[in-house]
Amino acid sequence: DTFQNVSTTLTGSATGNLFLVFTGGSGNLFDVDTFTITK
Repeated sequence: DTFQNVSTTLTGSATGNLFLVFTGGSGNLFDVDTFTITK
């Protein structure tokens, strides 16, 4: 397996659902074990 840490900055405030969207390629596009949102 090849692992990669990815981070980004979120701005503003919102309520509602969070969707993780993965596109492109073929076969198994992703395997997310965990994700964390910190303030």
